[in-house]
Amino acid sequence: MLLDETMAHVNSLGGLAAPTRDCYRSLEYPAASPAYRTVAIDPTEHIWVEESPLPGDSLGIWRVDAPNGTLQAVVRMPRRFQLMEAGGDDAAGVRRDELDVETARVYRLIKTDH
Repeated sequence: MLLDETMAHVNSLGGLAAPTRDCYRSLEYPAASPAYRTVAIDPTEHIWVEESPLPGDSLGIWRVDAPNGTLQAVVRMPRRFQLMEAGGDDAAGVRRDELDVETARVYRLIKTDH
């Protein structure tokens, strides 16, 4: 199923050359992937959980749960962002560009009413 989703995304971008497509089809993909990629706890003991991205996702989805487990927020940040510290109104970390050049970033967290 993961291969099908990946190929559907690639096809939506205009497809691949035949040799590249054949190479991808020859790869063995796992039957499932982990539901979560990263877990962190901020200074207020809120739990930040990054969902595993799907192929083609440009944004990472983070759940922020209160210490008692209730959902407090859903935060979207660039996929290639490594969260180093969060809490209050900011999330700080390192973002890597397509050449893996690292840049320190601080993102302001904007609260919305969904």
